[in-house]
Amino acid sequence: MKETFAIPAGKIREYENIFEALRREVCKESAIYERLINNKATDEDMKRISLLFQKSDNYCLQDSELHKADKVDSEMHNTICSETARLRTSGKISDSFRSIKCKLYLIQGATNPYPVNGITISLQEVEVACETYVLDKCGHSPYMEQYAKDEFYEIMHQIIS
Repeated sequence: MKETFAIPAGKIREYENIFEALRREVCKESAIYERLINNKATDEDMKRISLLFQKSDNYCLQDSELHKADKVDSEMHNTICSETARLRTSGKISDSFRSIKCKLYLIQGATNPYPVNGITISLQEVEVACETYVLDKCGHSPYMEQYAKDEFYEIMHQIIS
């Protein structure tokens, strides 16, 4: 019986060189990211992507099971991402910000791969008030991060109280 061992990027086959296994798995992951970026993700990609995002977008999730996708819809994902890209490049997404009449709150992690300035600058340009909180030891999912979850919920409590 052949045995496999799990590694962060995938699995090592019995007697396989660890570097070859890593290279193989990283190539698979890169192909998934490429399809996702180009809005050509498949349902199978969407099932795996939550595990990839768990590694790339977060600092230290308290419970990785919470980050798994139960149901996937690659067609919907691809449609929404295409529309969002179109709105960004046409400038219409900034125009939509002008209709915001309430104060916004942005809570994100210091290690979030999506820069906070990408949001705050766009909002400032159209004079939308935004109170920003950047949490240490935290990535894209502060409500699930081991080191930032409590601070996230404290901030949420202050906002809604």
